[in-house]
Amino acid sequence: MKLLKNNVIFLFLLFLPIFIADYWLQGFFQKSNAVLPEKGFVRAYFPITDFPELRPDGQYQVRSGNIKIIFTNSSLFYKTESVELTGFISSFSFGNRKYAHFYANEIISKKEGWPFFKTVSLLRKWVNDKILSVKNADTRNLLFAMILANTNFMPYAASESFKMTGLTHLLAISGLNVAIISLCVVFLLKKIIPERWAYGAAFIVVLSYVALAGFGASILRAGIMFLIYNGLRMTGRNVEFVDVVLVSALIVLLFSPPLIGNAGFWLSYTAVLGLYFFAEIFKKLFLFTGKIASEILSATLAASIATLPILLYYFKSTSIVSPLANLLVIWPFNFITFGLFIEFLLVISGLSFIAKPIEWCIIMLWKFSLLAADSLSQIPFAYQTIPAFSEWALFSSYAVLTALFFGIPGLSYYLSRRKLSLMIAREKENEEPNEGSKQ
Repeated sequence: MKLLKNNVIFLFLLFLPIFIADYWLQGFFQKSNAVLPEKGFVRAYFPITDFPELRPDGQYQVRSGNIKIIFTNSSLFYKTESVELTGFISSFSFGNRKYAHFYANEIISKKEGWPFFKTVSLLRKWVNDKILSVKNADTRNLLFAMILANTNFMPYAASESFKMTGLTHLLAISGLNVAIISLCVVFLLKKIIPERWAYGAAFIVVLSYVALAGFGASILRAGIMFLIYNGLRMTGRNVEFVDVVLVSALIVLLFSPPLIGNAGFWLSYTAVLGLYFFAEIFKKLFLFTGKIASEILSATLAASIATLPILLYYFKSTSIVSPLANLLVIWPFNFITFGLFIEFLLVISGLSFIAKPIEWCIIMLWKFSLLAADSLSQIPFAYQTIPAFSEWALFSSYAVLTALFFGIPGLSYYLSRRKLSLMIAREKENEEPNEGSKQ
């Protein structure tokens, strides 16, 4: 049984919250911050749209739309809370977006948000303190990135190398993390309890991890898709992947409307749809490289092509060496991610002293990944920028992709079927006179 028999209906339902979100964002943020100057000391009202992230300098940062608020540990903000602050603001542009940094020095008033988000924020702060106790800098930085989706601790050189080689997605919490968690929970529990209960426990663990990771676009998409897909399969229903993607997109936007302007939201969904529609096409081209290599190359190329217009629109740049870089680095990163989850469980349990062998393996694989990314990033043509990529270019690019991968093959299939039908009709016409002459 399909979730929906007609995806067009659901596409309409998907875009409905988009318009609501756009109205909400314009009415909420512009009303609050319309008078903010480009630079200077101001007093302003901010709705908090994200969870606080610890910085290496000991301060915290949190977002209000495209404004990053930087503050000290003494005032912990959280998602859905609203605050009136005084401080210094500095605006800048990046790609097609305008951003600002606000250095807060005084809280005038606060309006409490949802208690659930306050609890999540306090839990994240507790995990922050636990991760800070890890002595090795590389492991600590990776734990912040892969557990809390906090890349502030990642060295600048490593971040730039990964960006220039198209490997940034490996530092983002998404489907791989959800898959590792769910598989481990189900594998361990189904030996002692019924499999259905094991999946139920996996659902709870995945939801808890999505919350701990801050409900980011990619992890929220992966978590909701996991819950919908496996939940329906457990009830014995046939599940259409595209329907699951559309349902999860609708839920994500209803849960957090500001994500409509988030590049991560669009990159996450275009990458998933690219894998679904394009990966098998490219896999046939790379069969000569072997099963594993062809899967990695086809997946990388499919996701890269699907996300290329979004990358150019938001960031005006893309990596040319991404397929080769992913071929070299994806396999060690799978082991890194698995090892980090084990170490995280040991750290929060107070058993970090027995994690030394795991930590050593993580460090060795991380250094290999850094070496590969750094080497490939030094190739002259590795990273290309396109200064002007407008909304028109964005929509035109996806129109061309749709025509190339669906329109042209569909037209070719229709014409070939029509040609075959005409040939069969002509043969029947030729056979009828012959049968008459025989009679």
